[in-house]
Order: sequence, then C-alpha cells, then structure tokens
Amino acid sequence: MNPQKLHLQAIYRDCECNLIPINPVNKKPLEGWKQWQQQRVEVDTLVRWSRGEFMVFGGAPWKYSGKLNYAVLTGSKPWSSIPGIIVLDADDDEAQAVVEKYCPPTPLVTKTPRGGVHYVYRMSSDSVRNRQKTRMKGQVYNLDVRGDGGYVLAPGSLKFDGGEYVASGVWTPAILDALPIYDHAWIPLDAPRLQVPTLTKEDSEEARRLLQEQPHDLRYSLARSWLRRQTGATSGKGADKYAFALGVRLVHGFGIDFESAVELFTEWGLRDDQQDENGNVYMWRASELRHKVKGALSVSYDSPGDAYVVELKAFLAWQREQQVNALVGQ
Repeated sequence: MNPQKLHLQAIYRDCECNLIPINPVNKKPLEGWKQWQQQRVEVDTLVRWSRGEFMVFGGAPWKYSGKLNYAVLTGSKPWSSIPGIIVLDADDDEAQAVVEKYCPPTPLVTKTPRGGVHYVYRMSSDSVRNRQKTRMKGQVYNLDVRGDGGYVLAPGSLKFDGGEYVASGVWTPAILDALPIYDHAWIPLDAPRLQVPTLTKEDSEEARRLLQEQPHDLRYSLARSWLRRQTGATSGKGADKYAFALGVRLVHGFGIDFESAVELFTEWGLRDDQQDENGNVYMWRASELRHKVKGALSVSYDSPGDAYVVELKAFLAWQREQQVNALVGQ
C-alpha cells in the first residue's frame, strides 16, 4: 500500500475523520463539502470520488480525470466519539517558532512541501473558529488556525509540481485521544484593530479579499445588528424580492459565509413582524431562507463590503462617543 493510501485509511477508517477530495493544482475542494462537517462521509461517496465522479451545485455530475489529493476536516465530529482535531498551520520558520514557544509539543505534525508545518491538537469542547494569520506583539505571522469549518491537506498528499506532505507517523485513535487539548489562550494575540478598510468598486476582487481579512466575529455582529433593524416582510407586497435583497446584503455587503447568513436570516425570518396579506404572523420556512441565501451567493455585487463599512463607521463613532462621555463623567 502506498503511503498516501495508508494515511487516508488510518484517518478515515480508524480515526473516523472525514475526508474531502482536493484538486492538487489549486488545493480547492472538487465538490461541495460543508455538509460533511455535520455528517459522516459514506464509503460509497469515497468510492465515487476515487473514480473521479463529482457533483456540482444543483446535482449535475461531472468527471475529473486528474490526480486526487484529500483533505481532512478539522473541528468537531458529531458522528464520532473519537476527538476532533485543531491544526495550527505554520507556513515559515517565524510562525513555527511561535508555536514551539507558546504551545505544548504534539506527537502529530505534518511537514509541507514548502517548508511549513501542520501541528495537530485535540479539539476542545468549545467551538474554535478558523483564523488566517496571527497578530502578536505588533507583528503578523503566517500562522493560521484550522478549526470548525476548516480543512488541511492529509498526510501523504502530493504537490502537483513535486513534494509530499510528510507526517511524523500514522494516525491512531489512541494518539488523537492523547493529544494536548487546544487552548486559544496559548498564544497571546493582539486585540483586533478596528480600522475601516478602503473598499473600491474599481477592484471588487481586492475589496472581497480585504473584507475577508476583517474579523469574522465583527462582521457577524455588525450584520446581526443591521438585520435586526430591518423590518419583516409582508406576503403579497414583494416579500420574496425584499428577502432576497436582504440575503444579498448579508453575504456580499458584510462578507458573511453561507451557514452564518442562514443562521442570521433564520433569526430574522422567525420574528413576529413577518406577516401575510391579512396582517397575521406568517414566519418563513427554513428551506425558503436557505434557498434565498444560495441565490444571493450566486449573484454579482459591485460593491462588496459596502454595508460592513457603513456599520463599522457607525460603531466606531458610537464607541468614540462612549469614551468621551466616560471622560466627561470622571
């Protein structure tokens, strides 16, 4: 058995971690994978992927004839009693020095073809969000956190132009159980800097990139605050168009991911100001709201992040006002 198959078998069968197929060229999933965060990938699905058979959005089949890599999903595993994992992805020597200084040693590490290291830890009982980059003591390190909703290339994966992801050893349930439990307090992070990003219509892709660099929790919080100020819909008075417009604003105006947008949208859709033609309470079905968000993600948007910038400016103005009032009251 080749090294890649040996690692994949141990990760999937023995450790009950989910795997998803990855394109070796761009390191992107070859099929929708969010559902596998909550449910077990079945053997039949793995067999289909191994044959290069995939399903695109909407259920249409397509064939991929290239080589496959697989990624292991990080975060919690509700289908298994074996602990989930958190991975610290250190891309360079500086990032690796941070992990080795502040975090306990782990018996599971994977060296990447470009000199990076994946440090594998046991999932804690609390949700752990993904994080790109790490800001500490005024410096930004190439150190990412892969937690709930994340993935890393599995040991044995091969880079398309050469190089292998080499693990320190084969994964076993006993090793996962003995891993140090990840604690976000290990690394003393700087407080996030609340600065208004400059997002321009002329370069929407750059605007989207800058938007995604803003703290997820802040985008989520501001989106929720904004959505709570939006009125409910009334059947027969453009309710569908109104709800769709709100969905577009959530996913593009605030850069909210699908599941977070559905969560916020459901909160809005179950309010008692949703009405039918006669003024009676008429709440949205969860399937309707998910459909709206899916549709919103598929449309183009000229000014990504515009709603976030407006809300952030208002929040910072309010924050400054509170600080001034506190000084005046002293």
